[in-house]
Formats: sequence, C-alpha cells, structure tokens
Amino acid sequence: MSRVSAVESAVTALQAQRLSGTTGSASSSATLLAGGTRTVAVTFASALPDTNYTVIAQIDGAQSLLGTIAVQYPITARTTTGCTVTIKNVGLATIAQAITVQVTAIRLGA
Repeated sequence: MSRVSAVESAVTALQAQRLSGTTGSASSSATLLAGGTRTVAVTFASALPDTNYTVIAQIDGAQSLLGTIAVQYPITARTTTGCTVTIKNVGLATIAQAITVQVTAIRLGA
C-alpha cells in the first residue's frame, strides 16, 4: 500500500467516527470537614447511546477555608442519562453553601 493510500485510509476511518456529547449540572448544599466527601447525581441535557464516554467535571462557586473543593476522579458511576460525581474538601472546612457540579460528557464513535 502506498503512503498516500495509507493516509487516505486513515483519514476515511477518522471521518467515520463521530464526536458526540452532552452537558449537565447539579447543585447540592453541603458542609464538609477536612477530607469530607459527598456524591452529586448529575442528569444530562440529552441521553447518550451508551456509557462509553469520558466525563469532564468542574466545581462552580464553592470555596473552602484554607483550601478548595475538588472533583474526585475517576468517575465510574455512569448511565446513559447521567453520572454520579464525588466531590471532596481538600481544605480545612466548608460552611453550608451551594456547590454546583458541571459536567461535559464526550463520546467518540459511530
């Protein structure tokens, strides 16, 4: 197979794969002590065809005394309509506040 034919075949294979995705967010009010965790169930805006997707999550608006609240990876609790994200206080403590978890789910495939 010539080099040009190999490149053309690779491009054709990549074009056959489609990138799809969706977003979602959920809020929870929490007081977390140092090292405390909480799970937040997030529902997607639209369902994905299967659970073979990657989740990118971020915390919006939550602050901790002497630290931050962080998403715990990997996110393994996934369905076609949402996922469960575990958040952890990596600071001293949080006071009761709204913690919003925003996610983007990305799926590569036909």
